[in-house]
Amino acid sequence: MGQGRRRLGTSQAGPCPRNAVRDQHLRTNDFFDSARFPEITFVSSRVDQVDQGHFLSPQGPGTRA
Repeated sequence: MGQGRRRLGTSQAGPCPRNAVRDQHLRTNDFFDSARFPEITFVSSRVDQVDQGHFLSPQGPGTRA
């Protein structure tokens, strides 16, 4: 297929109840630096078909803003 464009975005500031200590560390400048980059965005430039009726493997850049 090779076509199809999708934009996915999420806020890094939102609560994630799985592991508070780990999640807080991931928000630091060691990893995502959510104070400077509060959002993560992925825009696919193409989506490849894996087999009949199943699509997977989106390709494209990820950004922090």
